[in-house]
Amino acid sequence: MEKVSISTLPTEILTKILLYALRPGFKTGKSRLAARLAFVCRKFHDIVIWHLYSHCFVQLISNWRDYRLSHLVRFRGFGEDPCVGCQKALKRFEVYRKHGQNVKILTIRTEDQDERLASMGGDDIPYFHPMGRDPPSFIDPFASAFPNLKTLTIDDRIKPSMPNGYLLGSIQNLLSTMSNLKNLNLTLNIHYAFSDQTLAFVKSQKFLDGGQHPPPGAARLQSLALDICLRPQQTNNDEIGIWLLSALPPFLQPSFGTLNTFSFTFTRQDKPTGPNPTLNQPTRMNPLRRTFRFSNLRRLKLSALGRGHEVLEEFMEADSSENVEELEIRDAADIPRSDLQYLITTHFPRIKILHLRNLDSYSEPISWSFILEIKRKIPTLRLITAYTQSSREKVEEDLGAEFLSTMREFVYEGCCFQQTIGIWKVMFKF
Repeated sequence: MEKVSISTLPTEILTKILLYALRPGFKTGKSRLAARLAFVCRKFHDIVIWHLYSHCFVQLISNWRDYRLSHLVRFRGFGEDPCVGCQKALKRFEVYRKHGQNVKILTIRTEDQDERLASMGGDDIPYFHPMGRDPPSFIDPFASAFPNLKTLTIDDRIKPSMPNGYLLGSIQNLLSTMSNLKNLNLTLNIHYAFSDQTLAFVKSQKFLDGGQHPPPGAARLQSLALDICLRPQQTNNDEIGIWLLSALPPFLQPSFGTLNTFSFTFTRQDKPTGPNPTLNQPTRMNPLRRTFRFSNLRRLKLSALGRGHEVLEEFMEADSSENVEELEIRDAADIPRSDLQYLITTHFPRIKILHLRNLDSYSEPISWSFILEIKRKIPTLRLITAYTQSSREKVEEDLGAEFLSTMREFVYEGCCFQQTIGIWKVMFKF
């Protein structure tokens, strides 16, 4: 019988054994222990490097310097003192740059300025990219340092949010130079108001002609998640509507044929004021008529909050949804039941899996007969999952014994991940 040692174990098992020593890798003590383990053998070394450097988490701290907005850079793992994290940011970044080939995931999150940073002199804190570059971009050093990056998350939900030009310049850079990027997640606050430079930039964008090829470094995404919160200011402009959604289609054109998963959430924080109080009319949302033209979309997740499904209809070509096989609608109670049924049966004729979350409405009791109508109009459906407070008896009564008998399986069980008490998971398998 062959002798078994730790070095002969499969990588998957060895990874689990080392996991406790390696995570969280951004803590100094854990990093030192992991570094010692890396010298044991080549297999240990590969596992350690993967866990320490596969995910880079960066905090951008808004900071006003010389009356212009800049962002300080801080990495996690330096205790509660924000000054220490900022002072050592460049040193930590150089370590990540050294292992840049191993970085596959990058998360960038903005944070409010800490008062303790204000007491430090400007020369005491390293800045990666102060505002004022043309075009301004915070992504440049990461794009060049991490050539094999697969997943990028940008989370900006603070006040003030990133200036429009800063955000657009960064998105343009990452989508035109990060050729290995496959998954992009954007969680952003944007405003109605924008500068003349933003207006000129968005209006000047052009789609590639049929004979043109995308830049060789262009990203070809497989997954895109947009979570946008619209925060109105006093003025807006009818020429480009929701400026970020108008700017994205030209950026994403190389991904139109490769993207298979799309998640879309759109909310309004409050009602805008000024001479143009709403963007409810389609022509006001998307006056440039720029749309996403996904030809390979298979999974779509959308939220009904803020009439997000209506916004998506304005910015996505109708035929992009024809081949969707899996559809998830969150906050489904925000759509009247008849409109929900029409949305699903009209725009998604070939879906096989349907998920409906937050289905219960205080103003409209659920009549489960709409499930019967959806299945009748979409014969390809194999699974419907709904999350509800309705009793099993109510569901069975509305659907009737004849329809229930046509199912392969009917499941009614408690939902363990929902925070609300009394939420049930109902599954219809055909």
